[in-house]
Amino acid sequence: MFPKIQIDTAVSYFLLKYFGDEKFPGVRQANVEFWAEVPEDKTADQLEREGYILLDLGGSKFDHHRLGQNNRTISSAHMVAKFLEVDDRPDLRKLLDFARRDDLEGKGILSSDPIDRAFGLSALLTNLNRSIPDDPKQILEIVLPLLAGHYAEENRRHEILPKEFEELVKSGRAKKFNAVQLGRNLKVVYIESDNPALAGYIRSKAVGADLVVQKAKGGHVNFITRQAARLDLRKLARLIKLLEAQKNDIVLPVDSERDLEAPGRTEGLPHWFYDARANTLQNGGVQPQGIPATKLTYEEIEQVTKQGLNVERTRRGNFRERGNGGGYKVTRDKGVTIIE
Repeated sequence: MFPKIQIDTAVSYFLLKYFGDEKFPGVRQANVEFWAEVPEDKTADQLEREGYILLDLGGSKFDHHRLGQNNRTISSAHMVAKFLEVDDRPDLRKLLDFARRDDLEGKGILSSDPIDRAFGLSALLTNLNRSIPDDPKQILEIVLPLLAGHYAEENRRHEILPKEFEELVKSGRAKKFNAVQLGRNLKVVYIESDNPALAGYIRSKAVGADLVVQKAKGGHVNFITRQAARLDLRKLARLIKLLEAQKNDIVLPVDSERDLEAPGRTEGLPHWFYDARANTLQNGGVQPQGIPATKLTYEEIEQVTKQGLNVERTRRGNFRERGNGGGYKVTRDKGVTIIE
């Protein structure tokens, strides 16, 4: 490849290293050489027969320049991906689009913010080419792990997590139900898994959950909202704490049920933490570290979630509860009482 490393050639190199072994056996271990031009007495086909893969050079099958000046859609990385039959993989889509946009449109980073532009990969790669111009291999070794890290995350989102969620549904360890808040229908997904990345996938457009209720193997349960849904969890936090206290025979030292809607943890009940900033209700979070697991069953969780989210807005803009307020009440001396 050309000594000045570009996004397009770096992505092409990444694709060959990660997906090229079937078409080019041994390419994972192949050395890389940097040529400003190909030998005058050799064609691209001759060089390939001798064991050279030319990237964006010499009119080879991976040189987008041979497509003409008007080409604005196919970069060298696209040519490599198509040849390797991976051009339709969703986990490579962003990588290929980035290579095309950077090389053919000169728009690696679209943001007008100077900090975004300075620390975008396109600008950083330009800086590397200027600061270590005599060692392009070192530049590749710096950039390749960044591309690999992006691909690993995209592969997790498009391949690994969907399969894992599908298995949970098939095995009955994932359940879906609806709730209502402020007149909106909400999608709630309950899962039994220790994988913290699943909640993000389930809240994405792929599944579209407004709230994920995730139960770990240790029994800890966490409520994670989709931020854009702007759910109000105050009533849910109160009802969860009331029910947990009742099941653990704990008398809550509060003067009013509304005290249980305050962010943070309620004295005497270490089980639950209401994080108003992240808009989550945590029974220990990802690492419980001594926090006791909830005693709530799935049936109770579904019921209390539907009750806890069910609020409406009054004409003055305040929230008003729907129904009987959840079926639980608290007094300082007698603790929690279930309302029949």
